[in-house]
Amino acid sequence: MNDKKILLQTMQQIMSNNFVVKALGILSLVIIARLLSPEDFGIIAIASSITFLADVLSESGTQRYINHKKKIKWSDIHTAYTINIITKCIVIIGVITICMVIYSITNNELLIVISLCSLIIILNSINNPVLILLKRELRYECIIKCELITKVFSVLCSIILVFFIGNFWALVLSIILTSIFQLVISYLWFPNRFGLGLSNYKFQITFVKLSYAQSVVGYLRSEIDIIISSFFFSATEIGHYSKNKELATIPGRDFIRPVTEPVLRYFVNNSIEKETPLLDILKIMMTFSVPLSSLFFLYHNEIVVFILGDNWSEYSYLFSYFMIFVFQFSIYSIIEEYLIANDKIKRLVIFEWWQFFILFSGLLLIGQFEDISFYALFRSFFSVFSLLFILRLVTIVLDVPFGTLLMDFMVLISFALLSSLLVFFCDFYFLIEIVIFLMVYFSCLFLMDYKKGFF
Repeated sequence: MNDKKILLQTMQQIMSNNFVVKALGILSLVIIARLLSPEDFGIIAIASSITFLADVLSESGTQRYINHKKKIKWSDIHTAYTINIITKCIVIIGVITICMVIYSITNNELLIVISLCSLIIILNSINNPVLILLKRELRYECIIKCELITKVFSVLCSIILVFFIGNFWALVLSIILTSIFQLVISYLWFPNRFGLGLSNYKFQITFVKLSYAQSVVGYLRSEIDIIISSFFFSATEIGHYSKNKELATIPGRDFIRPVTEPVLRYFVNNSIEKETPLLDILKIMMTFSVPLSSLFFLYHNEIVVFILGDNWSEYSYLFSYFMIFVFQFSIYSIIEEYLIANDKIKRLVIFEWWQFFILFSGLLLIGQFEDISFYALFRSFFSVFSLLFILRLVTIVLDVPFGTLLMDFMVLISFALLSSLLVFFCDFYFLIEIVIFLMVYFSCLFLMDYKKGFF
């Protein structure tokens, strides 16, 4: 089986698994959202953002380095694994220390939540290192089964704990227990290849520095709005903002982002013919991103109420603002890996830091108005411009012809508009209208492909 078939098969496996995993997650969310308040979710959102920041600050680019390297030995994997553990332990110990010092002064229980949530970063870092090799070789079958079992445990654990505890502490405890379960199962399910070492670490440091800078700015760009919002808005408003944003990022974050690792591996293996697969992959991403973002805009209130409940409807319009994140996570993430595979990570880092500074300044300015709608709208528009700029960056740096791709995008938009027009005259339950929308959209796509060969 050639690399392209392996890549497509791997992408299909990952996306199918993530669909099942996310369906379980949505099922638990439907239940939990009715048992907890938006304020509880606001506290978890702030703690999660800071914990994620700590994770990014301790990111050593282990998987990315191993995927990027042409040939590897177990000593390379153990060195990357050791560097990852050391950096994460140093950062997390520092975070917990700072939180405890501040807590002794302010007595704010949010700091305890942050400290406990940050422990999962250390737990995740000591998972079985054989997983690094399996991901490099695109052998995801067993990994997918392991993740599915872990998700079932997580869903059951969170629902049971929320039912008995009834506040945000249930989610904190569920996160920790799930990480412990994942750690244990990684050693029971796979051959134990635990090992520490620092041989040839200097070769990794150069790559790690750039990967680290890119990871940090990537986090800051995606999460800085949650952090800054804590200075201007109430916990309830932050809870609504963060949960609507989280729902909007599910397709890209949980279905598209996980497939970027095998995509990077494919680009590295096929350095001669990178242009064609990039265009093909981006076309596939757009094919699914256009209808999803359209549905988010058309049925924002219905989707939010259906998943979270009636008490979340007041701010459901925020969900429609965040429809752009479907494109942000799908197209942007693929282009990132493409630039890295072409050894353009330095230019990518410079570009993303400039993005961050502009976004940071804009959010601070917009936050002064204390209007959560205006704040969310600015965040959405900025994502549009950043996506256009990175497309332009690829065009300039790699001389890739995107004219055909942009024309294909306009064709998909026209199909979505036609589908929207038809459902506009329907008066059915919104889930039925969504099915009609998708049937019309993909029927148009099928006819286009049959007549002119869209794919």
